[in-house]
Amino acid sequence: MLLTVIIIYGCNSPGRESTGTSLLAEDVKNYCRTDIAFTHIEDVVTKEQSDQMSTFLFAETLKYFYLAFSGSDVNPENHVFNTEAHPCRISNFDRQLVRERLGIN
Repeated sequence: MLLTVIIIYGCNSPGRESTGTSLLAEDVKNYCRTDIAFTHIEDVVTKEQSDQMSTFLFAETLKYFYLAFSGSDVNPENHVFNTEAHPCRISNFDRQLVRERLGIN
């Protein structure tokens, strides 16, 4: 859901906070934080917490929150995000080199 907000509004858009990004951050702090780490919710109705911390929390979720609140110029108009939320600048892609490395003629 957080990535959807970034895709729709970009990272530096003035309307991004009114879209619920701040609410998502508060919910992560309120419902996913434990005494020693963060976890995910097993049941959204009861807010029961899991007993594990998924690796994607750091690899993706916190990175998206950073992008959403940092005022970064990274946005979907000039970047592509890989599966671990690493932004790759579109202008840096060499289409011919990609085709060669993938074996596409």
